[in-house]
Amino acid sequence: MQAIAHKMSEHQKHSIQSGNPGQAPDFALVQDEVTAILAAGPVLKITTLQATTEHGKVNADLEATIKVDDPAALQNPMFLMFAMEAAGNANVPARLIENTPVAAFVPGFIKQGYIKSERGQLKTSMKFEQGQLTLNGKALQL
Repeated sequence: MQAIAHKMSEHQKHSIQSGNPGQAPDFALVQDEVTAILAAGPVLKITTLQATTEHGKVNADLEATIKVDDPAALQNPMFLMFAMEAAGNANVPARLIENTPVAAFVPGFIKQGYIKSERGQLKTSMKFEQGQLTLNGKALQL
């Protein structure tokens, strides 16, 4: 990451000096560094996300990774989808979403077992592997 930041800083200095400060860097400038990062399969984690709203508390956690040998392949959405894996949990007050477009789907999702409703809180666990999303262990069928 430090090498990427250094190269981007140098590119910005050169662009300013050449009189073209808005010149966007070419991906090739950092391709080797990005390739090394993605080949290592970095893991992004949000271990505890908490918020208190007027309707109650929101709690969530998330862990995601993208592992690929050739970052250029990620330009294809299908390759990107299969290079990603993620898992997490969410717990939100039902009242928080009651006046949103999502609210219309909640009863059906509860009935199908994708979401659990407990004491005014909506809860689910999520996994995304090999292009398939599961909620509470059930494959989401779209």
